[in-house]
Amino acid sequence: MSKPNLKDADGSDIFDGLWYKIMLSDGTELGFGPLVNSRLSCGPKPPGQGMIFRYFRYKGNDTVSGYGWPSGDIGYFKGLGMGTDGKEYRQYLSLSNGVPPVLAWYDKDDSYGFTGTQIPGNRIALYAKDQTGATVGLRGETESVSKEAVAFYGQRSQFPICLDCSFVPIPVGNTDVGPFF
Repeated sequence: MSKPNLKDADGSDIFDGLWYKIMLSDGTELGFGPLVNSRLSCGPKPPGQGMIFRYFRYKGNDTVSGYGWPSGDIGYFKGLGMGTDGKEYRQYLSLSNGVPPVLAWYDKDDSYGFTGTQIPGNRIALYAKDQTGATVGLRGETESVSKEAVAFYGQRSQFPICLDCSFVPIPVGNTDVGPFF
């Protein structure tokens, strides 16, 4: 029996050809965070300032293929957004293998991936995968980085705590953009 696909904020299946904002339970969105260990981290941004994302099912293949995201399966994200310099950035999201592991943006598709399970209210319990393939929780933290900016870190534990979020569909141009994104 096949697994059900994860649902977006509207209750529709999450598909690889659609664009989403990843919205946290407090209304913030995933976007660029502070520099951590010389790497641009992922952090919460006010509404309207986050990245947009496309999910893709297979590492190294970010073209539209019509796949949904089955609950519990590994998926990958590529984000599109604008930096403080006004330039457009297309980056892959992954947990770093550093200590501590930070959720960070990369130019290359070498992500360890993410997994999610559906929770009430069309929300998703989102977890990262680390370099060993273990499921890792995602927690926000400011003290060790900067008093002004939050970054997300991997929580390696027998009891990982999810990032509670919603995938909000965003109408962005043509969904058949293929290699563009």
